[in-house]
Amino acid sequence: MEQARNEALAEQGLSELETQFFFIRKLPDEGELSVKLSQLFERRHADMLLVKYGKHIRALDGQAPATYFSSWLSMLCAAQQYMIGRYDAAFNFSPGNLTVNLYLKEERPMFGFRLHDARTLSVPEGDRAEWRRQVLSALYGETLRPLLAALAQAAGLDAGQLWGQIATRMHYAHEAALAKADSEELRAKLTEDFQALLSDLPPDVFGRPRHPLNVKFRYVDDPRNPGEQLRMKVSCCLAYKTDTSHGYCYTCPRMSSAEREERKLKLLADAK
Repeated sequence: MEQARNEALAEQGLSELETQFFFIRKLPDEGELSVKLSQLFERRHADMLLVKYGKHIRALDGQAPATYFSSWLSMLCAAQQYMIGRYDAAFNFSPGNLTVNLYLKEERPMFGFRLHDARTLSVPEGDRAEWRRQVLSALYGETLRPLLAALAQAAGLDAGQLWGQIATRMHYAHEAALAKADSEELRAKLTEDFQALLSDLPPDVFGRPRHPLNVKFRYVDDPRNPGEQLRMKVSCCLAYKTDTSHGYCYTCPRMSSAEREERKLKLLADAK
């Protein structure tokens, strides 16, 4: 009976991860790269991913692909956070149990995450807070910490630049999950679990001097909606290091006030 319940829970959870967090069950037809996360700890595999992805985003070097891909990795964090809050369960997101696939969808590069074993779930037995701490410590300390370190080394970046991409996306993902929650009880659990993520894990889990996700955001005026504000990114995504006309994002922390005002005027002109 318990096994059947867990299998049904795993199926339901995986279906939601597919619709919301870019998980896939089989290799896509337009697949260009399929690699286990554990393989990306090796320099040759990390280089391969950055080169292949970099061609699609017209990257000038390996740095923009590393930041862009780190933003995609935030989907793993958001997915596990969702499973904890929604189902009191967690998939095994160890590096050897996850494959990342680079593929094209309508000529756009996409990443899809595939679980090798999606049947066995971790569920709290006794102290839920301690179970949650162990699940999150495993994800951030055993999967993401070495993965981001390897990507940062391959790209010639500080790993903090990559953690910043995850922090920005995770806070947005949390707000989106709250907006979609279908009960006050679920909203309360999601809020409690997210606060636990920000307060229960010490910085050394992430290999950083400070908790990289527990950040205080700055805000700038929203050029398209007078009187409203936009959250600034935690770190630059390096979009300006692509062979495009993108330049700095309007919410980039590297942009000066004068540059942001110039971008604001351009955005307003383009909107007319």
